[in-house]
Amino acid sequence: MFYESTLMTKNSKPSIRFATENDVELIIDFIKIIAKAQKIEDQMATNIDDLKYWMFERKLIEVIFCMLDGKEIGYVIFFHNFSSFLGKCGIFIEDICVLPEYRGQGYGSFLFKAIAKIAKERKCGRIEFECLKDNTTAREFYEAHGADCLNDWKVYRCDTPTIAKLAESE
Repeated sequence: MFYESTLMTKNSKPSIRFATENDVELIIDFIKIIAKAQKIEDQMATNIDDLKYWMFERKLIEVIFCMLDGKEIGYVIFFHNFSSFLGKCGIFIEDICVLPEYRGQGYGSFLFKAIAKIAKERKCGRIEFECLKDNTTAREFYEAHGADCLNDWKVYRCDTPTIAKLAESE
């Protein structure tokens, strides 16, 4: 597998594997870790059926895991977007998470670089993601990996009720 690393923990090298349908509950566990850290657990509506539908029926989202000694210690959930100006697809990282006990050991970088390798293989023009303004740890991580904060762009969102209202309007 081309995603091997020189990181060493207990003489083991981390590796990457793509999620399978059997991993959906584990993915939800990782999402719960992020929701708890962001103090938005009450907003989490994700369930097994939704993930199975979007990942394996529609094939619109993907997940990779960072594996160490046969254990999933981190994950990235991502999907493709498209830039009309570049004329290429890109990758949008929805979540990147490493289990707390493995943080600060290079596994987040390993996952981030794995996404870059996937983007390069797929001839993507960019990788994009969002980060909360107050999450200085994540912002420093991304900037240390060469990411630029697009201060001249504002992120807007239409939630489910707004989508319904718009779709029903004439």
